[in-house]
Amino acid sequence: MEVFYPFISILNKIGGLILGFYSFVFEELKKFILSLNDYSVFEVIWKIFTSGGWIVFAFVFAWGFWNLWLNYIQGKYASKVKWILLSIKVPKDNKYPPQVAEKMFTHLASAKSGGNFIDRYFKGVFQLSLSFEIVCLNGRIKYFVYIPQGLRHLVESAIYSAYPEAEISLVSEDYTIEAPTEFPNEKYNLWGTELTLYKEDCYPIRTYPAFELPLIKEFIDPLSSLWESLGKFGSGERGWIQIIITPISQDWKKQGEKLIAKLNKEEQDEGASKTSNTKVIEGIQRKISKIGFRTKIRLIYFAPKEVFDKGKGVSALLGVFNQFSTLDMNGFKPYSRVSTGADYFFVKKRIAKKQERIIQNYIKRSAGAGAPGFILNVEELASIYHYPVKAFMVPPIERTSSRRGAPPPNLALDSWGPLTPDQD
Repeated sequence: MEVFYPFISILNKIGGLILGFYSFVFEELKKFILSLNDYSVFEVIWKIFTSGGWIVFAFVFAWGFWNLWLNYIQGKYASKVKWILLSIKVPKDNKYPPQVAEKMFTHLASAKSGGNFIDRYFKGVFQLSLSFEIVCLNGRIKYFVYIPQGLRHLVESAIYSAYPEAEISLVSEDYTIEAPTEFPNEKYNLWGTELTLYKEDCYPIRTYPAFELPLIKEFIDPLSSLWESLGKFGSGERGWIQIIITPISQDWKKQGEKLIAKLNKEEQDEGASKTSNTKVIEGIQRKISKIGFRTKIRLIYFAPKEVFDKGKGVSALLGVFNQFSTLDMNGFKPYSRVSTGADYFFVKKRIAKKQERIIQNYIKRSAGAGAPGFILNVEELASIYHYPVKAFMVPPIERTSSRRGAPPPNLALDSWGPLTPDQD
C-alpha cells in the first residue's frame, strides 16, 4: 500500500486545486450578481453584454440569421421546381413479384444530387423527394407518383425496367384538389396519421421474403388485404397512402455496424440467447447491405359525414402496415403528435387543427413536416409499395386492359446517371 501513497497524495492535491477553482468562480459569480442590485434593468443588460455576454448574443444572432438565410434560399429554389403527377397502371395479367419493385427503388437511388457547397448554402439547392401513392377513389384503386419534372426520365426508366408492360401517363389535375382543407367541415370528416418505427432505424421490418411459404412455394402478398379493404370503400369514401422517399448518403449504415458490435458484446458478456441475438444481427446485416432512403408515410381517410366510418378507414390503412411488424426487430406505429386525435382540453379545436395540418402536408407532399422520418432500405420499400400480381388482383384496381408494347425505344432502362432537378 505504501507504494500508492505518492499517487494518492498527488490526486488529493489535484482535487484540492479543482475545488479551489470552482469555489473561486462561484464566489466571483456571486459577487457579480450581488453587484447588479445597484443598477437599473438596462444597466444590468449593458453590464452583462460588456462582460462577455456579447459573445452569446453574437452566436445566437448568427445562428438565427443562418437559419433564416437557408430557409429563404431553399424556399426560392423550391419555388422554381416544377412538379408533375404520373399515373401508373399495370396489365391485369402482371406477373412481376415485389422483387422487381426492389430493383425499381435501387435505380431511383441515382436521384441523389444535393449539390456542392456553393449550391447548398448560396443557391438553396437541397435533395428533392419522390412520393409514391396508393389511392382509393370511390372504390377504385389507383397508383400515382409525384415527382420533380427533372426526374421524370429517371422515374419512368426505373418503372419500365422493373415493369416493362406498365402504362405511365401524365395526370393533368392532382386528385388531392377534392380534399377538404378547413375543419371543422360541414360536409366531411377526416382521420389521418403518420407512421414511425418503434425501434432504431437499423432494425428491419418484416419484408416480402417472410411472406413466402417454402413448402408449397407460394407467395402471400401482404398488400392483398389492403386492396380488398379499399375495394369495399363506398361512394365518397377516400383512402390515401403516401410514401415519400428521399435519397440519402449511406453513412447511416455505420450505426448498424455499431449496433451489431454492441449486440455481439452483450451476447458475450451477459450470455444472452444466442439464437435470438443471431437472428436480430442477421436481420440488421441484411438491412444495411442494401441502399436506404429517408422515408415518410402518411395515411388519410375522409368521407362525407353520413358515410364516414373511422373504424373502417383505420382498419384498411393502418391494418396493412401491422403485417410488417415483428416483436424482436422493428415495425410501424402511429405518431401520436400528428394523429387526428386529442384528449382532455379543447378536444374539438385541437383535432380540427391536426386535421388541417395533416391534409395540407399531404397535399404539399412535405418530406419535412410532421413526424420524424426514418430509413427503409429498398427491400423494405418494395414490401410496402409494389404493383399487384395477377394472382392477388381484385376488380377495383385500375389497370391496363391488355398488355402494352415495349417502352419507348429512346428510354434508357439499364443505366443512367443522376439527373439534377433542372434537367428535363
